[in-house]
Amino acid sequence: MILVHTPEHSFYIDPYETSELAPGDYFSIRNQMPLINVSAQEAEQICKQQSKRLCNIYEWTNACLGTHRFRYSYGQSYKETNCNAQTDAIARTGARSECHNDTGLHDMIGNAMEWVRDSRSGMVVAKGGSYITGAEADCFTTFYFPPEIRHNQIGFRCCHSAAESRTRPGNTRNITPPASDTTAENRDDTSEQSDAAESAQPDESANDNPIDGGENTTTENNESSIDNDQGDNQ
Repeated sequence: MILVHTPEHSFYIDPYETSELAPGDYFSIRNQMPLINVSAQEAEQICKQQSKRLCNIYEWTNACLGTHRFRYSYGQSYKETNCNAQTDAIARTGARSECHNDTGLHDMIGNAMEWVRDSRSGMVVAKGGSYITGAEADCFTTFYFPPEIRHNQIGFRCCHSAAESRTRPGNTRNITPPASDTTAENRDDTSEQSDAAESAQPDESANDNPIDGGENTTTENNESSIDNDQGDNQ
């Protein structure tokens, strides 16, 4: 896992999206198909089985931005070939060698959207966009869904509070944002916001368009998109 320091707290985050190598065996490793079609509640339970938890929205966004605070994790400008964000199918973890930030987090942009915790809303939240989101797939893009939804474009990765003692699998690296960082100020102010899509009843079977099941909000220079929800840091 990768260690992230923020002004509020420190936490660990998985380097890749969660995969299920065998029934009940969950890993965050390269060259595996992300586990999708699970609800946010199911994702939370899978994280708990590993003595972890689902990342909250503040943690996920800060981890995605990395130490350079790049909008697209890998840089400030969208590059179609860097991540699996403009194709017709999900890919194995780490398949795009350029789709990582400076701290070693992979596939935060595109591939599978990722469930995160956000206790401020009555909906469940997915971050990062999927393999069809295109240039809108960045560290700030947020989709809201009804709690029961499962989707073939949504997976997850797990976090763990650094204050809690546990055996941490894999390598650990430090992410310490610059002291003067204001996060949202590094957004490209000339980019257009996405209109919020009209929410519809989700199809619990495989869906082809995540916007059909949820509402997309891309917050431009709005620090509320990464406000820390202290209730999630457990």
